[in-house]
Amino acid sequence: MPFFLGNAAFASPLQFKSINDVDITLVEVASITKIFNIINNKTGFHFSYNSQKINMEAEVNIKVVNGKVSDVLNQISKETVLSFKQMDSTINVKHNESKRGIKDTKESQNSTGVVIGMVMDEQTNEALPGASIKIVGKTIGAVSDMTGNFFFHMESGSYEVQITYLGYESKTVAITVVEGQTTALNVSLISATYELGDVTINVALEGQQKALNQQQNASNIKNVVAADQIGRFPDSNTAEALQRVPGININRNAGDGEGRYVGVRGLPAYFTNVNINGEQIPSPEGEVRQTALDAIPADQLAYMEVSKSITPEMDGDAIGGSINLVTRGATKRVLEVKGSIGTEVQQNNPEQLGQQYAVQFAKRFGGDPDDSGKFGVLLNTTFYQSNRNVDMVEMDYDDNPDGLVFEEYELEDAYYIRKRLGVSGRFDFKPNAHTEFYLNTIYTQLFELDESRRWYFNEADNEIAKRIKYRQENQGVQSYNLGAKHILPNMTIDYEGSISLGNAVTPYEHLPVFGISDDNLSINIDRSNVDRPQITSATLNGQPFDWKDNSNYRFIEHEYSGTSAHSRNITGKFNLEMPWKLAENNGSIKFGAKVRSSYRDYKKDFFELYEYAGGGDAPALNEHNFTNGGDRDFNHELLGGDYELGASPEWENTIDYIKNNPNDFEDVGAEDFEEEEANTNYEISEDVYAGYVMGTMNFSKLMVLGGLRFEATKTNVKTQIWDATEDAILPIEGNNNYNYFLPMLHFKYAANESLNLRMAGTYSYARPNFGDLVSDDKAFDADDQEAFIGNPNLKPVGALNLDFMVERYFGSVGILSGGLFYKKLDDFIYIQTNNQTFLGVDDITVYQSVNGDQAQLYGFELAYQQNLKFLPGFLSGLGVYANYTLTRGKTEFNNRANRFDENNQPTTREEVDILPGQSENIVNLALSYAKGGFQCRFTANYNSAFLDGVGYNSLSDEYVESRWQFDASASQMINKNLSIYAEFVNISNSENRTYYGAPNVPKELRNFGFWSRFGIKFSL
Repeated sequence: MPFFLGNAAFASPLQFKSINDVDITLVEVASITKIFNIINNKTGFHFSYNSQKINMEAEVNIKVVNGKVSDVLNQISKETVLSFKQMDSTINVKHNESKRGIKDTKESQNSTGVVIGMVMDEQTNEALPGASIKIVGKTIGAVSDMTGNFFFHMESGSYEVQITYLGYESKTVAITVVEGQTTALNVSLISATYELGDVTINVALEGQQKALNQQQNASNIKNVVAADQIGRFPDSNTAEALQRVPGININRNAGDGEGRYVGVRGLPAYFTNVNINGEQIPSPEGEVRQTALDAIPADQLAYMEVSKSITPEMDGDAIGGSINLVTRGATKRVLEVKGSIGTEVQQNNPEQLGQQYAVQFAKRFGGDPDDSGKFGVLLNTTFYQSNRNVDMVEMDYDDNPDGLVFEEYELEDAYYIRKRLGVSGRFDFKPNAHTEFYLNTIYTQLFELDESRRWYFNEADNEIAKRIKYRQENQGVQSYNLGAKHILPNMTIDYEGSISLGNAVTPYEHLPVFGISDDNLSINIDRSNVDRPQITSATLNGQPFDWKDNSNYRFIEHEYSGTSAHSRNITGKFNLEMPWKLAENNGSIKFGAKVRSSYRDYKKDFFELYEYAGGGDAPALNEHNFTNGGDRDFNHELLGGDYELGASPEWENTIDYIKNNPNDFEDVGAEDFEEEEANTNYEISEDVYAGYVMGTMNFSKLMVLGGLRFEATKTNVKTQIWDATEDAILPIEGNNNYNYFLPMLHFKYAANESLNLRMAGTYSYARPNFGDLVSDDKAFDADDQEAFIGNPNLKPVGALNLDFMVERYFGSVGILSGGLFYKKLDDFIYIQTNNQTFLGVDDITVYQSVNGDQAQLYGFELAYQQNLKFLPGFLSGLGVYANYTLTRGKTEFNNRANRFDENNQPTTREEVDILPGQSENIVNLALSYAKGGFQCRFTANYNSAFLDGVGYNSLSDEYVESRWQFDASASQMINKNLSIYAEFVNISNSENRTYYGAPNVPKELRNFGFWSRFGIKFSL
């Protein structure tokens, strides 16, 4: 029926004015009805139209500043099938059938335009990443990126677009796509988590919503963790934060117990590549490929993505998966300032507090006031210091063919000062909706001071000694990514150049040792408690010997050394994507290329070893103030009072005494430095050339993604080995070149808006660790009859990966998922031990990494998380987060000693049902509560025992024992800008225990204690 919209009070003055002459400013994303009302209120023009033919609730995006009414109408006309004609103060609105005809004609010609937009939260203006944008009735659409932006290419015509986001109300908007032009589509969604009574948002859901939306709409199998969600757990570094993801196992730092390395689905850490902003970063350490993630503060990140099935556009060296750490960027025009201030206290060292500081500045500016701003700047810095005391007892054994025979135990009282600094920034420039230039940067450094005192009791060698290690170690990663993205009418192009740097420098390490070694010294050790061996008595020349008296300990040596490792990746890449249509189904073709040049070295910078060369006995530990000074008092009980360490040597006093009495000491290290260099130094260069082609096609509810990636690797290794027999350096140089064709296929079936079924079959590989190519302990010692050598010809491990996953998403923000996975590994790498003739010397035990036969890994994972908003009253604030991963493995090791086959015949082959690094059971549990500004969370993490190192035989294999850890956190919002928090880590005081072969043969037991953090968080 006809409809008239107007305001009679303004009609008369406008009778003789044209819509081309009346000024107006109107910047709105709103329905046509609302736009007409605004024009009517501002100008007095009224509209006449047939409401049965025109959809007045269709949404349009109007951007007119200091323009005319005709400019507004022209924009409406471009986005819809409407035309306008002025009759005095009345504007007649007509449904233009000719435009519909134009649409049909252009569709037949397959002409396209591009739709560009952003999805935001209507109340907070926060970007919504992972939103689904779909053309109603078509098989085309897009997913918003980390900044909420999206784009897609579409044939010209008028369409309805549906935007959906988990935990938000869906919205449908009408658009018109014009050939060769850009259609803007900025959409604001209303969160279902707002409570209408006081209009407050349950902020505990924000991070979970963002993560689950990205996960739901991803093309591959992945887990996403958002910054808001990271902050709900008491995790200070990236490895700790990643342990909450299904299927992830972490290796802890032997020093202070923090997570360090990350493995996915039971595979070694170097089987997983780690990226920052989409590009691999080099390991800061010299021997391994895996990145020590304890050097990267969790506060630096916007998201963590764990891809368990890779796509052709991703690096192929990722059997376990690919981890992408995404740093933050500016999203708002208003200046955002966020930060936190806190402190840490540890159970074992309550008198020395740690400290935490974080601050972030972000702002967008420039361009029209109505858009998001042409320029974006974000700076984020964090500083975290911990002061922790760790107690340890370590056992050592003789590797006897009949089993391990106990030799000694060592006590350690270690004090660690760790300072973690992180600085990141993002600078971007968007001159228009089609183009973006950006620079992403991150700089992290971990400064660790290790001051540990040890007491040795060697029953086999008749030796007791005390030693201090005073070492400074600095590890860091830097990454700089400069790139651009161009959205053209028929294609999208992006390119990037990046440089990543890693360093691990030990500027100094002091190791002074005092002790006694005498064939007439007899030591008796009680091992009734295998975890707590105790010396019960000792005699020297048949007389009682007081091992607690420091006058019985004489100077043995003082070692002073420094090492450095540096790594560098320089990368260039580009990608090109074009729309592709198959009948009525829409998709895209994407291809690209990449070159990465890597270099790393490891050097012994200096080595000094002082031995006593004066007359008479060497000075005793109780003389010359050797035990005085130091940073703190170490004369206290260990491991709950089971041991008392007593006074130990201080490195400063020892080295001062050596310098003040040069005639009494000899630096034998000067003679050995050449050997030390040979056993340590190496250089490796590695160049990777890659290209791929990938196609994606949407068939109604089914998405198919397939493609092929090619990677060529050229590696050059330069190292040496020290021949102790000839006292000479033997140079070694080798090249290791290989090519891989990696086909990949993914299926995603969206049965409905909340149910996904996924399947994937991919090929990938894992390059050998650098230490396996050169050996990080290269040496040949004829006296000890041992040789440790590298293998420059080591082949990568290849893998066929099969995955199946079912995901059920809940509107109350949650997910229930379950999946199966299988991996068939070729040329699995392990350390082989052989007795052979080496460099002309018979019966030498040679240790070398080699390729084995096939290995298999299979298992399943389950995950459930949900906010229980459907519960009544107080209980509606509860939330559950739980996941479980089961893995099983099978492989064979060659050259294993004392093995027999099924016919009881000797064999060197052994089939084992566990792979190195494989934890068969991984469990994460969390119960949370959020209501009225209060949040709390209780978490539990469990890893079953896993194989950490392959030994001479199964009895000498090294295992990390199963371990539970319980943590808790809580926060209270004071107002919208200020909150207080408390975090409690390892509240069960779980110890870290390793053993050889069987649990009753312990190797090491470390007690980290528990620690807690308190502080405030603010935003301005």
